[in-house]
Amino acid sequence: MRRHCFAVAAHAPPHQGRLDLLVMEIGLGLTGFGVFFSFLGIIFFFDKGLLAMGNILFISGVALTIGLKSSAQFFMKRSNFKGTISFGIGFFLVVIGWPIMGMILEAYGFVEDFFFFFFFFKLK
Repeated sequence: MRRHCFAVAAHAPPHQGRLDLLVMEIGLGLTGFGVFFSFLGIIFFFDKGLLAMGNILFISGVALTIGLKSSAQFFMKRSNFKGTISFGIGFFLVVIGWPIMGMILEAYGFVEDFFFFFFFFKLK
């Protein structure tokens, strides 16, 4: 039996690193499909079914990519609260049948939450 040099490696399951990588890859795939379905929903004149499916895939993909705890902390941060609420209300509007207003609110929420990642500064 082979002994591990590091105490951390001895306590971790043997395939934990590969499992984490696989979950992140699945998360990236779900995020990509979410963007694709949202794009199709917009192309097909704001089809609420495609838009709702895109939103669900996007949110679950982000949660799997960065982890459930990290995504909950990110979306519940005080600085991201306005974007999170806007995205949630927009998602609700898409589901109940107002896709244009819902997508406007979702786009605003997306920009509020993720603008920092794309441009490394946030306008206030």
